[in-house]
Amino acid sequence: MKNIFILISSSMTLFNVHCQTIKDTLFNEVYIIKTENIIKNDNALFIDIAIETKKTPVVLMSSDRNVSAKLFCDSRIFLPEQNKFILITPDWEFIKEIREIEKREGIHIKAEKHKFYYIERNITDCKIDSLSRSIHDVRNPITLNYKEVKNVISEKSTKKIRGFILDNAEYTKTKVPIVGAVIEVKATERKTYTDQDGKFEIEAKKGDTLIVSGFGIKTVEILITKKECYKVDLNSNMYEPLMGGKHGRKYKRQQRKIERSMELKIKNGFYDCPIE
Repeated sequence: MKNIFILISSSMTLFNVHCQTIKDTLFNEVYIIKTENIIKNDNALFIDIAIETKKTPVVLMSSDRNVSAKLFCDSRIFLPEQNKFILITPDWEFIKEIREIEKREGIHIKAEKHKFYYIERNITDCKIDSLSRSIHDVRNPITLNYKEVKNVISEKSTKKIRGFILDNAEYTKTKVPIVGAVIEVKATERKTYTDQDGKFEIEAKKGDTLIVSGFGIKTVEILITKKECYKVDLNSNMYEPLMGGKHGRKYKRQQRKIERSMELKIKNGFYDCPIE
């Protein structure tokens, strides 16, 4: 089958069902999720690969950022009768850190890591364990040891939380959006980033704590209550420029352009969070 990639020539070991751990797992058949296997429908993703249900976990590899471990918590997206998966993806967080170092230091770093997820789902819960490993040579065996299930996501208890991260800016009268801020649920691996409007969406439940962090901004914690929308004003001045001349004038024009866009979006209620 064209979608099968033989990672190593070893058979897959069985899983300890009672403690739900993976010990010294060796992969044989790895199914590659290609772009043409992903179907988008009403903002939902579905994976279309001809695979039979197995007693052992189905091993999948994807380099598409849309294919996340949490996606497999929904049995509708792929193999509804299969309850165990291993997903292998690039370690996007590691890659981001490497790119930031390269940009800051002006050097090229040859380093790669992959993220291995063990996913077990049932009617009410989805258990996810993960670890990051470097694959130096795909011809050599890969041994993994998942020590504990780190993430337990209950479809009944979590809800989609949205919000906005804003800050002061030089040369503008309005707040400006913080792009690329990291939003993560404390003590879990659930993480997302703010978009160009400073907006984010993430799954969380009442009592969870969201941690807002990022380069050049102060870290803020948000306690999740019954509300589903949170607007955070960092109340700092991370955009204050240390430049003059033509660069300073260009910066002012950019800031004023952002201000005009923000004023229009504020007027249209884009940044409104309902009072609950």
